Amino acid sequence: MVLFTFGIFTSATLLFVVQPMVGKILLPKLGGAPNVWNTCMLFFQATLLAGYLAAHLLAKYCSLRVQVVGFVGILCLAIFTLPFAVGEEWIASLLGGANPSTWMLSVLVARVAPAFFALSVTSPLLQRWFAESGHPDGKDPYFLYSASNIGSILSLLLYPVLIEVVWGVQTQTVYWQVGFAVFMLIATACGIASWLGKDRIEETSAVETAQLTESAAITWNRRGLWVLLSMIPSSLMLGVTTYVSTDVSSMPMIWIVPLTLYLLTFVLAFAKRQLISSYWTGRISALLILTITVTWVTGANDPPIVIVPLHLLMFFSVTLFCHQRLAAHRPDASHLTEFYLWMSIGGVLGGLFNALIAPNLFVTIFEYPLAMLVASHLRETRPEDGSQENNSLFRIVRFGAIIFALALGLDALMTSATGNSMLASIGTVLPLASEQLKTLICFGIPACLVLHQLENRTLFTTGLAAILAISVWQDATDSDVIARGRNFYGTIVTARDDLQGGEVTRMSHGNTVHGWQWTDAEKRLIPLTYYGENSGIGQLIAAQQAEKKSIRVGAIGLGGGTLAATLRPTDSMIYYEINPQVADHAEEHFTYLSDARQRGAVADVRLGDARLVLEAESHSNQAGDYDILVVDAFSSDSIPVHLMTQECLNIYRQHLTDDGVLAFHITNRFLDLEPVLGQLADHNDLQSMIYRNYPESGDAINGETGETVSFWVLLSKDKSDLRMDLTDAKLQPVRFNRESRLWTDDYTNILSVFQIRF
Repeated sequence: MVLFTFGIFTSATLLFVVQPMVGKILLPKLGGAPNVWNTCMLFFQATLLAGYLAAHLLAKYCSLRVQVVGFVGILCLAIFTLPFAVGEEWIASLLGGANPSTWMLSVLVARVAPAFFALSVTSPLLQRWFAESGHPDGKDPYFLYSASNIGSILSLLLYPVLIEVVWGVQTQTVYWQVGFAVFMLIATACGIASWLGKDRIEETSAVETAQLTESAAITWNRRGLWVLLSMIPSSLMLGVTTYVSTDVSSMPMIWIVPLTLYLLTFVLAFAKRQLISSYWTGRISALLILTITVTWVTGANDPPIVIVPLHLLMFFSVTLFCHQRLAAHRPDASHLTEFYLWMSIGGVLGGLFNALIAPNLFVTIFEYPLAMLVASHLRETRPEDGSQENNSLFRIVRFGAIIFALALGLDALMTSATGNSMLASIGTVLPLASEQLKTLICFGIPACLVLHQLENRTLFTTGLAAILAISVWQDATDSDVIARGRNFYGTIVTARDDLQGGEVTRMSHGNTVHGWQWTDAEKRLIPLTYYGENSGIGQLIAAQQAEKKSIRVGAIGLGGGTLAATLRPTDSMIYYEINPQVADHAEEHFTYLSDARQRGAVADVRLGDARLVLEAESHSNQAGDYDILVVDAFSSDSIPVHLMTQECLNIYRQHLTDDGVLAFHITNRFLDLEPVLGQLADHNDLQSMIYRNYPESGDAINGETGETVSFWVLLSKDKSDLRMDLTDAKLQPVRFNRESRLWTDDYTNILSVFQIRF
């Protein structure tokens, strides 16, 4: 048993190290968009399905000897495709305009699929071999699935805190290849052990062998349940990852947490002893689903320290009860490989829906509440043993929720009559803005009515559907929303907002603002947010313009096109933007670009990943010779690290004049990128300064001026090239540690710069 457990554990560890490692290789090529991860997950799920199908066919139609020889042959073929790498021919096809989803899947199939497929065959096949090895525990080998998932969890947790910190990605691929070779030896030993054990069974117990190979037929209804119970957690995992990282808190590596919880539920659900029944996990899940539904429809995303754990707790409970029901409906060992095959089909369908269908079907992340809605109808409404449960606790919860909703309604009436809100005085207790509170009143009472139907699964789910339908209708008729868009790179919303200084047009990606512009014609030429006249980039451009008749600016990241407001008729600015929908919104709903062109300035947009486009321009002798090159490629709160490496800096310098300046926008709640850029500058004999601007109001956003907190790091050959006032207290040398490891395409360490601020 130890040999088989270790073999399955090793294969799972290798399997799940592949995912972040390959993501680290591929994500930079596509700008770090959230859907890149979803597409990667879809590939891994599909390859896992192919592996499970192969294991099922081998187990069903081949003798044990053929299975062993065939599996070892698959491993031998796979090792010749290692190590993982993406050649220049793949980069050329991406530059040629290939669809990013298609391009990524093509690379994954050609470079990663063989080894990943071989490892995917392992768990179900080795479990089946163990069942046929003659071991006393072989009659119910599903406990080995826990060993598989423990290995997966371990690799996920070790990657960011150890593997990524110690080794560069090329070294990682080499060591992974060595690990794969070691696993080949373990798998071969498992095959031999099973082979010998099978011979003993045939000699000593023909009856047990017959029992292993003959069992009741599996119905299609049962297969359908396996698929559905696998599909919902898969979809929900991707949905909660996308929603939390986009709309709540785009903390780096947030995707690791849902995936780890997802795997942990398998460990708990397939354990020999259950700590809590699926009935109670389903009931708890229903309460959490209702709570999350209310936060979703009201847009209550603050404070993240409360909201994020709440979403993750809901996801964990739903996934656990789905997987518990899967474990309860598992067949005997003779149908083991078929069971895993249908489970894998469900996982692929969930990934397929989120990665490819939902982005083309919904303009918001609606697949997330939709998965919750289906999950609420899958729970059991009676205990498995038929005993009566004490409902007093849930009656108290329902009663309290109804009282709370009535209190909100009464407070709304008092506010309307007197102008004073009782709840406003305890705003620190309720982490909701006033507008969100009003919305909560609209949905709070219906939510309490839904809660009252907790024991009636159909009415409960119907009530949830009604709340979601009203929310969708409300969003569709929201007069403040000008346009919505969604594609491979995420969701974009352009809407009207009210600030103290007046009305603005806002472009946002989840909770990150890409640009504001005053709607007032007299104020619309004023640059706002991170680009105001008091910001680092505002001061740099003004200083350059004071000494030069014309300046040429390159800008990575378009947003609303705010920087174009700084251009004079003699100036020019070339934007590099990866998301075509951002360009469409900037041209159609903001006037920064068109106003600059009317003044006679050049304000053009070039689509594509900035690094790849700049590199292609260098090779074709079309280097920009920019006086200023701005790097501001935010996607939520994370910045593509491939734009901050030594190799990328070499590309930037080819596009700068001799006295040109590189300006990096590093305002970020979770990443302190200042030391990274300081180390990069020092390694290349460049001067580095940081300009920190805080609005006069002391808040992160000044509602009067429209300016926000901003940190800009400026790199140049000499400080005098900045042409700025070097005595300005806001302008300081960049702090860094010379002993830190330089970021390259091979090595980056997000964990080393992680922190939470403002």
